[in-house]
Amino acid sequence: LSPGPYRVTFTLAGYMPHELTADVTGAQLTNPGVVQLARATGAAAVSSQPTGIDFSISPVDTAAAPASDRRGRTPARIEDLATGDYIVRFARPGWPEQTEQITVVQGKVTPAATTYRGGTVTVRSEPLGATVRQNGLVLGVTPLTLLDVPPGEVEYELGHDGHEPLKLVGRVEADRELPLAGRLLDLDRLVSESELRIPPRPYLTTPLDLGRIPRSTPEYLKVSFVVLRDGTLYDVAILDKVDRRVEQRATEAIAKWKYYPGVSQAGFPVNVRINIPVKVRGG
Repeated sequence: LSPGPYRVTFTLAGYMPHELTADVTGAQLTNPGVVQLARATGAAAVSSQPTGIDFSISPVDTAAAPASDRRGRTPARIEDLATGDYIVRFARPGWPEQTEQITVVQGKVTPAATTYRGGTVTVRSEPLGATVRQNGLVLGVTPLTLLDVPPGEVEYELGHDGHEPLKLVGRVEADRELPLAGRLLDLDRLVSESELRIPPRPYLTTPLDLGRIPRSTPEYLKVSFVVLRDGTLYDVAILDKVDRRVEQRATEAIAKWKYYPGVSQAGFPVNVRINIPVKVRGG
């Protein structure tokens, strides 16, 4: 180098540029010494709607700067971030994780913001006053309005004394209302056999030994009765036209039978009327 002053510039990604002047003199080595580069930093302003959301900031290239991970709760301003690209992760219980990518610039404040946009769920029932549960947690009683519900599939269970539980399902969308309604079935209702998961089954019956009966009595009697939820029989009736004494004896005998009760689709014992033929044994 010819003698004279020289301007020397140091640049490195992620650091502030540094300049110095070196005076070169003839037949000598000019040594400006070790140059300490200053880290290039900026800041991030992290916000959310609603506030109070946990967040973390991680460099996109985590292997390059693993110690730069920062955490906080909105709203917050994170200082002294090395310049470069970052991923901001927002975590709110019950909601999917939300992310934003930002670029931190030297000497500037970079915003990072997110908004949680939920939906509204209205739950109605017949009868009113049903308890609404989700994952075992009581949310209230019908009619019920749930605000700021995270988007996605939802399932609620409705319960009311003396009624079968009822499940209501739907999909919540942001900024929209999801109406859910249902009718809870009375446990004391009389159901048809088509509504059953398991029909009634006898476990204690006796043959119809009615003694001396008229010759006109059919071999089989058409019988109707209600199997109650406790397995006892109610409202036993002979549907065939038979002698009054035959009808009375048969009705009294059948009324003493015991049944396993019918089971509804929801898995509860219910009252059900059945019609069956019963063989008559004369003596």
